[in-house]
Amino acid sequence: MIDTLLQLFLIFMVGTTIATSTIDIDLPRAKSVNAANGEVSRVVVVTIDAGSRIYLDNRPIPRERLQADLRLLLRSSKELTVLLRADKKLLYEQFIQIMAEIRKTGRAGCCLRTIPMRSE
Repeated sequence: MIDTLLQLFLIFMVGTTIATSTIDIDLPRAKSVNAANGEVSRVVVVTIDAGSRIYLDNRPIPRERLQADLRLLLRSSKELTVLLRADKKLLYEQFIQIMAEIRKTGRAGCCLRTIPMRSE
């Protein structure tokens, strides 16, 4: 269990530096620690903008299709990591509902994208 959590943490840290997107959202800020060792072979990005629109790898999709489309992508490789990017203005309830859809695909969780906070 600890190994899985550590692996997810490392994937999160590396994945946040790899994933880029053209969808304009205002990411929340959070303190983070740099990952020392870890590789991400491929990241599938789920983005939710301030208007609650959902994108899967920069492609807009209806919420009803998220689970099915994501399941198809994840079935192709066990090494895929789901990276969730959500606008900080998004309601918490909507954020949790999307996370629940991602979990229904059979993956234990996903990585969350934030902006590192500046040290003061």
